[in-house]
Amino acid sequence: RVMWIRETETLPVDADSFTVRQQFRPAFLADTKLFVAQPGAPSLECLDPESGALLWRRVLPELEAILGVEQGSIILRLRRHLVSLDVESGEVLWRRALDDQLLAAEYLGHDQLVVSRAVKTSADRKELCPQLLRLDTDSGETIEQLTLESLLAQLPRLGPLFVVGDRLIAVSGNGHRSPNRELLLFSAP
Repeated sequence: RVMWIRETETLPVDADSFTVRQQFRPAFLADTKLFVAQPGAPSLECLDPESGALLWRRVLPELEAILGVEQGSIILRLRRHLVSLDVESGEVLWRRALDDQLLAAEYLGHDQLVVSRAVKTSADRKELCPQLLRLDTDSGETIEQLTLESLLAQLPRLGPLFVVGDRLIAVSGNGHRSPNRELLLFSAP
């Protein structure tokens, strides 16, 4: 039986081509709040899960995905940023700019936020190198970083990222047109 229906206005791809980068991910239920980000809708909505009533909405034009909910905050991936919002008000707690190419970002639970990005190892090189960052979920600051110089490439890819047991697994490749991918296994931090 349907308990409630809620309509969300979305933007057509021809009006905003960025919406194709938004990821299909499940809604997040945290205590008495339901967090929803729908592809084509440039906002995060906080709803009452019983009634579907809107508690608050935060317009985020470059929103790609909800990563997770952690101790009173919801962590989001935007095109070039990670953002943590207060679950009660939607106010920004922290924003972490990732000026380099953001490849993947995943909330892994237990205060674990891992990001992969492509960085230049020197100004005179054209190739980029994938780098893993482990971030503090309270501040967005880097706790640990690992530069994977053996994966130097013109268009490095590192992601998606996921955990199996106490290990981090990542898929790696050189650009989206390359027919080869590598599976990388990392030990727990």
